[in-house]
Amino acid sequence: METEAPIATEQARWRQLYLAALFENDRTKMPGRIQEAVAAILDRSRKLFPNGNYPERQQLHSALQALHVLQNCVERGRVGARVA
Repeated sequence: METEAPIATEQARWRQLYLAALFENDRTKMPGRIQEAVAAILDRSRKLFPNGNYPERQQLHSALQALHVLQNCVERGRVGARVA
């Protein structure tokens, strides 16, 4: 059972960084948040390859796609002002 804690921590880490990137309000911090999240997702993906947890691999893939869209919006200046 000792191996479950590090796995849960690794899952929580990429998810936390992913959510931080998605909900970042400061446009100047967005690119860095996105890069951090992508790096954590790719790291986790490498650890799961080739026989890892399929549902989590799907989540990782979806998260990368969402971050790619967000990155494109940031690069094109299409990240709108958020309503407080």
